[in-house]
Amino acid sequence: MKGYFRKRGNKWSFTVDIGRDSKNNKRKQKTVSGFKTKKEAEQACNELIHLLNRGIHVDESKQTVSEFFDYWLEIHVVPNLRKRTADQYIRSIDNYIKKELGNFQLKNLRITTIQRFIKTLQEQGLSSYTIRTTYLILKTALTHAVKWELITKNPMENMSAPKIQKASRGTWTFEQVNEFLNATKNRHPHYHMAFLLAIYTGMRKAEILGLQWKHVDFKNKRISIEQTQLNLTGKGYEFDGVKSHAAKRSISIDDFLIQELRKHKKRQMEAKLQLGPEFTDLDLVISTHKGTPMNQRSVSKDFYIVRDQLGLPKIRFHDLRHTHATLLLQLGENVKVISERLGHSSVNITLEVYAHAMPDMQKSAADNFSSALNLNQNIK
Repeated sequence: MKGYFRKRGNKWSFTVDIGRDSKNNKRKQKTVSGFKTKKEAEQACNELIHLLNRGIHVDESKQTVSEFFDYWLEIHVVPNLRKRTADQYIRSIDNYIKKELGNFQLKNLRITTIQRFIKTLQEQGLSSYTIRTTYLILKTALTHAVKWELITKNPMENMSAPKIQKASRGTWTFEQVNEFLNATKNRHPHYHMAFLLAIYTGMRKAEILGLQWKHVDFKNKRISIEQTQLNLTGKGYEFDGVKSHAAKRSISIDDFLIQELRKHKKRQMEAKLQLGPEFTDLDLVISTHKGTPMNQRSVSKDFYIVRDQLGLPKIRFHDLRHTHATLLLQLGENVKVISERLGHSSVNITLEVYAHAMPDMQKSAADNFSSALNLNQNIK
């Protein structure tokens, strides 16, 4: 099966056979036009042929939103996007788009319907980031629907994107951090080690659960961030590279954390010897007692249990990362160093995210400057 390409004016189109009419046995063809280049037309044609060869073809006149998204995921999202991104798309589509819009016929979608959909998400109390992400996924998919001539116009073309409201990031003080860590010492050792890594390094949860012993340099007291743990919808756990060049980084650690890591590795080796072939050696720093990947939700759940038992401020596990950065800022650490530890692509991101800590820093700077100036005046 192949497509036939044509240029009309400044646009390219393709035509492909899609079978025969069941009534008169005549050959049926589909023509799709509007491509800026022949390469774009060839790509779209190959995607369609791929589906036809697999026996996937929907009666476009009756195609539902749910059916279209299955189609879109199959030929565009999964083959072209990273696993992490594709999984985020699948979650948003399954949890929100299909749930609210899935039974609508694609051709009947209107801007008013989508506006009501966005309002429903807001009423459910979802974060503004989640709502905006869902909005962008829906708009992108409908852009492809127009490109593939499944609909004549994107109903979201003139629709404004929902605004992202900056969420306040909760953090703990040094005293609260110490209280929490003292309380987790005698609980599950892997959870305690995960909490230590989050607080002492600012690593993300997925980075902590993807950390392997080969990435821990005991001699030079450094941790290399090389991969993350992915919890893919319906597919279990996988490991993938970090999400950006900046995220692939090296973090200096102190003698205390080195000591705790050594003790943790010793416990893990003892469990490995005890379990024998029942232990799955994936070289993970944080794992179950059998060596298998740790469930991300389990780590958060244990964190919340201890947090609430102690009556500490209700922050998320991810806020341990923010706590690490905020406390370093309060100690007067260089912002560029903090940015590198966190894996931000630029110092500007760090400054924007942690602007809340700047007033305290300015007060400290003012006090230090005044003290130094007064001291010099006294010397004279």
